[in-house]
Amino acid sequence: MRIVITGAAGFIGSQTAHLLLSSGHDVIGIDSMTNYYDPLIKVARVAQLVQTSNFSFQKRDLAKDDCRDLLDQDTVVIHLAAQPGVRASWSEFESYANANVTATKHLLDAALECGVPRVIYASSSSVYGNSSDFPTTETAPLEPMSPYAVSKLAGEQLCRLYASERGLHTTSLRYFTVYGPGQRPDMLTHRLIAAAHNGAPVRIFGTGNQIRDFTFVGDVARANVAAITADSSPGQVFNIAGGSAVSIKEMIESVEAAVGLGQRIQQIPAPPVSGDVPRTDGSASLAESILGWKPTVDLDQGISAQVDDFRSTHAQLPRYAISA
Repeated sequence: MRIVITGAAGFIGSQTAHLLLSSGHDVIGIDSMTNYYDPLIKVARVAQLVQTSNFSFQKRDLAKDDCRDLLDQDTVVIHLAAQPGVRASWSEFESYANANVTATKHLLDAALECGVPRVIYASSSSVYGNSSDFPTTETAPLEPMSPYAVSKLAGEQLCRLYASERGLHTTSLRYFTVYGPGQRPDMLTHRLIAAAHNGAPVRIFGTGNQIRDFTFVGDVARANVAAITADSSPGQVFNIAGGSAVSIKEMIESVEAAVGLGQRIQQIPAPPVSGDVPRTDGSASLAESILGWKPTVDLDQGISAQVDDFRSTHAQLPRYAISA
């Protein structure tokens, strides 16, 4: 098959590309290479991908650059490009609206015009907000608590709209806290591992009792691929949850065991307005029944894999090991 992956230089995008390439598919990667974190990390990912003959790369900003030349009726799109980060979205909402809403609208228009058979959209568990329904199912109320979550829900609703009103087959996947090899350096698990290796303290907001449903990136990549051919209804939404709902304190203990070092934790009072929620815990039963997907990597296995990756990547790209 021929697949276009937006955000291909990112954490999840590069892993999804590797998985598809290993199965012999032709992959076109698109990424605007923003500097939300060190762009050299993205450059290194792309450099690895282009070593495979059936991968090609285009640097484009989907909010303003045309991509119709890359799309046709034989090409599936996996739309992972987005501006991440909950706290920054309060003060920099224009960039989130541009990258997460405008870019998605432009891509859907191009896909519709070019006859693309299916678009898979990367949504987020943050659209549920402070849910009281655990494990959370796809029918739970949608009450986003940050501008970031609002922007992801807007993209998801656009996909639903294009499915119901324009006949474009879309599938939205709500990811729950993705971790694993290649994780963004600003994310918790990476910061914990980097801090342990550097002998530096790591800051956490609040008590550490917050619960997150951690999902291994390899499992997320498999979900993306499964959605390409699944017998799903146009516009359907699925939770992609790892089944590893643990507290931040328990995550810290798991990292300490994998690294073999203790950590100095600096607890910082949670800001009055952040968008963070006390608990995420998703049900993936719908994904299992329709996509044929379920998580296969438990938390200890996933953290061990991420620690091994950090050690090898740190040796090659020291800037990847940012201070926590």
